[in-house]
Amino acid sequence: MIIDNITTTESLDHSNDLVMVTDRDGNVIFFNRKMKDFLRIEEQPEQSLNINDHHFPLNISRSFLTDFQRSLNLCSIQKGDIYSDNNRRRLSLKYIISPINGDMGEVKAVLTFFREVTETILLEERFLSIFNSIDKAMLVLEEENIILIANDKFLELTGYKRYEVVGTILTRFISSSDLSQMMEYHKQRKLNPDLIPRGYLLKIRCRDNTEIKLWVTVNIIKGTDMSVISLLDLTEIEKMREHSQKVEKQFKAIVENTNVIMVLYDRVGNARFWNRTAEEVTGYTSREMLRTVGKVSDQYSILFYSSGEFKKHFTSALKVFNSRYNHRWTSAIVNKNGHKRIISWDSHPFFDENKGEYLAIAIGIDITEKTLALEKLSQSEHQKKMILEGMTDLLVYQDMDHNVIYANKTACESVGLTMDSIYGKKCYQLWAGRSTPCEECPLERTLRSEKTERSQISTQDGRTWSITSYPIRGEDGEITGILEFGRDISKVQKLKQELDKNIEEKNLILDSMKELLIYQDLEHKIIFTNRAFQNYFGMTGEELRGKKCHEIWK
Repeated sequence: MIIDNITTTESLDHSNDLVMVTDRDGNVIFFNRKMKDFLRIEEQPEQSLNINDHHFPLNISRSFLTDFQRSLNLCSIQKGDIYSDNNRRRLSLKYIISPINGDMGEVKAVLTFFREVTETILLEERFLSIFNSIDKAMLVLEEENIILIANDKFLELTGYKRYEVVGTILTRFISSSDLSQMMEYHKQRKLNPDLIPRGYLLKIRCRDNTEIKLWVTVNIIKGTDMSVISLLDLTEIEKMREHSQKVEKQFKAIVENTNVIMVLYDRVGNARFWNRTAEEVTGYTSREMLRTVGKVSDQYSILFYSSGEFKKHFTSALKVFNSRYNHRWTSAIVNKNGHKRIISWDSHPFFDENKGEYLAIAIGIDITEKTLALEKLSQSEHQKKMILEGMTDLLVYQDMDHNVIYANKTACESVGLTMDSIYGKKCYQLWAGRSTPCEECPLERTLRSEKTERSQISTQDGRTWSITSYPIRGEDGEITGILEFGRDISKVQKLKQELDKNIEEKNLILDSMKELLIYQDLEHKIIFTNRAFQNYFGMTGEELRGKKCHEIWK
């Protein structure tokens, strides 16, 4: 059997694809197990079964027969798709037709693989539609540089038909003068892609045997052996170069007039560019800073007040070349006038394809005033905190669900806990030992009235608290939290009760006297009268209080 010279029928029989082997005339030699199951054939077909017969069990299209003949004539792999009915389902099958060569190189048989792609055909059609709409010549290559997809722009540029390109090795279209370079790049790209330029010049041979120069860029599809190739006519490159020069001029104008420091430097730390803002902040001109290229210590040491600060800055600046990611740091410099400036740096590495080296651009922002302002603010915040912590009254800030966000030292000491222990707990759990808010809770009243509220609350431990709650509002005017001041008035309340009791006892003694008693102020207004006085004039103490005595006696 011819197929025995290529591979064993057993390996093909266990393939996950539908496999068919025919001779040059299309007579079937072999069906694998999956193909027989698909066609519902139990035994190996007879030699007389031919793909050209109209009763062939698979719906063989005219395009398949054309590809079959082309595979024989060109001795090349052909690809395509057909539709077939199976179990009342219309299926889409992709096929690969591969000629099997004999010992002398002649085609002796044809091996065809079929694979069902019904579920992915719609997605593939959409992808091809998008791929063909790209206004740039593009190819998708499989392993060994076999062209899997060629878009319409590539066919338009080279003049080839799609069937002349797809399934063919890329090297067939490369000029012989560029072939060795392309193959070397292809080999190195798999080993170390960073060493290979993403773009290079390449001559492509068109259908009319003319050669055109193209700018080729190659991207490997991660996780696969496939790659995407973009090809630009040099006329487009010239337009891009002109545009690039224009953009470069605009970029330089922007860089020179921006209000941030911009420094370009190489991987050993030599400055290559020093913009106008850098000159203004440091006091050193671009000429002064760039004239010492190659002597990094001389170039930068004048900017730092100590060797330690210089070393810290220099080490941070070079980190981007090791990580290949941006890096941020802050350093203190001394300008030409001897004034200290604090600079926040953000450095970004990039590869200069023109010079073939990695460079970095550091963007610096003078944050001296901001830093000083923050230091003053920090001091102010510290002073405010000390004031709050020194208060003898309880100060508690809560969210609108009674969760404690801040409590001063007095508040923490009142429950014998630290701020870390109090944070996030309910105020009524901490001070009242309750599972629900207090009945006269000022926080609840403030949420309803959106105003300052005051209450007296007695807790289970016998203490009485005077609580004042203030609404705290955000920038939009909405309440974001409640600030409460609390004072333990238990002793005051006890003294008041004792005083009231003492007064009440004294009033009882005075009321038991038969003599008329009256107590008045300097303006003769009645302040107190005993019961005998009240009975004599037939008036209550409240009615008499505040009246002048001569009004009563007349």
